[in-house]
Amino acid sequence: MVYTDPYDLDDYTSTTSDTAFYGERYWRDHVPSGLGLPGLVERARTDLSERAVYYLDRVLTYLSPGDRALELGCAPGCFAYLLGQAGLRVTGIEMGAPTVDFVRTAFGIDVREGPVERLQLETRVDAVIGFDLLEHLPRPFDTLRACRERLQDDGALILQTPCYRGERADWSMLVPAEHLFLYTEQSVRTLLAQAGFTVLEIGASLFPHDMWIVASRGAKLAAREDPLAELNPQTAALITLYRRAAAQTRERVAVENDRRIHQVQAADARDELAAVRVDQAEKAQLIEVLSRDLGEIREDQRAKEATICELTHQLTAIRTDQVNKANLIASTSHDLEAVRQDQRAKTALIDAMSLELADLRADQAAKEALIGSISRELEAVRADQRAKEALITRLTEGSSDHGIPA
Repeated sequence: MVYTDPYDLDDYTSTTSDTAFYGERYWRDHVPSGLGLPGLVERARTDLSERAVYYLDRVLTYLSPGDRALELGCAPGCFAYLLGQAGLRVTGIEMGAPTVDFVRTAFGIDVREGPVERLQLETRVDAVIGFDLLEHLPRPFDTLRACRERLQDDGALILQTPCYRGERADWSMLVPAEHLFLYTEQSVRTLLAQAGFTVLEIGASLFPHDMWIVASRGAKLAAREDPLAELNPQTAALITLYRRAAAQTRERVAVENDRRIHQVQAADARDELAAVRVDQAEKAQLIEVLSRDLGEIREDQRAKEATICELTHQLTAIRTDQVNKANLIASTSHDLEAVRQDQRAKTALIDAMSLELADLRADQAAKEALIGSISRELEAVRADQRAKEALITRLTEGSSDHGIPA
């Protein structure tokens, strides 16, 4: 993650400007007011018994009494002080004279004004240490190269910085204008390799959002088997007490977490039991309803089975009737076709007979006309015959009267 707004390099490198971001106002104003975190005085007290001892314990895995160490951004001075108490020769770097004066006064250690790129050392050191520093650097590559130049050939670079794991925009480490680079494990490995370091260790640190990084200018650095070896009794006792306190704290946290888990589990169990009882009562009611419904369904099923039997019988009869009707339809269709053929033949015959009848009627009419003519003619002949017979009769009767033979 990269902060892309314009950033003035003087905000980081200036040790004299009143407006420099990491000058006097950083610890005086920005940390307590802007970030809402403890200032130098309170941090000098709380860090001395907490995180500074944790850092000392881990650093002594690679460093021994007598080694030279350079701590970048050493305020509030607790850790540099403990390194000195453990027998290391320590130089601290801070930005701004007021902060440097505070650390010198509070802990009496060698503190110089930075940045490291401008620092002149009498000899190269065995370790360069920077906690919560790498994310603040506007030119991290240049700063790491400056650290390498001030290290012995087998010197160690020990860092703590936030580890970006894909968090969202509400991540507490997204601090504008202050956290300029937030690294993944892979990106910090790449950066260190490009700056000439061999990474020896990347792992968890005191806070979940941080990662602990150990790198070497060479490849000869090895972890010490017993970090407490060669320490003075006071420092060894301090680390031992811190380990015990940390173990007790972890145990207490584990017990408290276990207690909370058990409380949650007990509450969940009570809620689940209540839910089970409610569910049980609802299921009992449901079973009763279902039993009634089942009886009704079985009665309905028996009625439907009887109906199905009856319908099956009727369906069989219908199918038989359907077959018979199909056969009858086929037979009727055959007869109908024969009837239609006979109808067509009879229609043709009727047409022929109609024509013949018309001819017969015409002939009949002609014959009737002829018969009428013949009848009239016959009637005339008969009338003539009757007239002649009457005449003959008269004539016959007259001849008899006059003695004329008939």
